[in-house]
Amino acid sequence: MAMSAEHKEALAEGRRASSAVKAYLIALEENAPKRGRKRTPESIRERLDKIEADLADASTLQRCNYSAGG
Repeated sequence: MAMSAEHKEALAEGRRASSAVKAYLIALEENAPKRGRKRTPESIRERLDKIEADLADASTLQRCNYSAGG
């Protein structure tokens, strides 16, 4: 039993729609927003400068807490 022209066109339309949805989902996935704050070299430098200044006046316990990530 051969497929009608209408049936073939419906299958082709389904493939086109599926391809469009797939491309859309891939684009969403590739351009997903990143979590957290944006870090720039300048902001990292500023944070390191602040830590160094804090360490200059820090007690032994405070320096220990900095080295532990606190």
